[in-house]
Amino acid sequence: MYLVFEGFPWFINVDLSNQIDDDLNDRLLEQCIESDNKERPTLQKGTYNTKLSDTDEMGHLYNIFIEQIHKFFSNVPKHCMSENPNKTFGCAYVSYDDRYDSYWHNHCNRATINSVYYVSVPDKEGTISLALSNGEEGKVTPLEKHLYLMPGWMLHKPNPCKSKKARVSINMEFLSDTRALLKPDNFDITEYQSWDKKSFVLWEKK
Repeated sequence: MYLVFEGFPWFINVDLSNQIDDDLNDRLLEQCIESDNKERPTLQKGTYNTKLSDTDEMGHLYNIFIEQIHKFFSNVPKHCMSENPNKTFGCAYVSYDDRYDSYWHNHCNRATINSVYYVSVPDKEGTISLALSNGEEGKVTPLEKHLYLMPGWMLHKPNPCKSKKARVSINMEFLSDTRALLKPDNFDITEYQSWDKKSFVLWEKK
């Protein structure tokens, strides 16, 4: 099951534990902590992500991210179209029980598809919240070595964790000048068709 919320097709969960072993995940964790220690003291107010270097480990994770985009979505180019000179493979977010600095946000100004890979989840309190299409707030307890995909326009925020160990995630973005479409290949066709019917409810004849 790829959908985190039943009947809500815009938040997809992919288990990467068969592609990222403990050793690779530990190296990613080290790189995130190193980036946070180095850059956080100089971050501008309202910023909490730190840039990751283009290491072999990050290159491997980013390539998996691109593979998953083309598995789940059509109508997107082969490569990310971002021309941001500061773009790296991804950014790290490191939080602890005594440090929380996130807020509701989206990535609509720079990403068609946004993703979060969870490197370390030391407790179940550090959930991620999403603004669902019905106006409700959906909360998800993320899993380590899992990649979560969402459209760039989706409002979301990580919530405070209650552990002295670091909760660490990696954000990756994909930009296109086309609208990404969910491929029906990965979902039950009846469910896929039901999403389309809901979108036309305003056009039903009385």
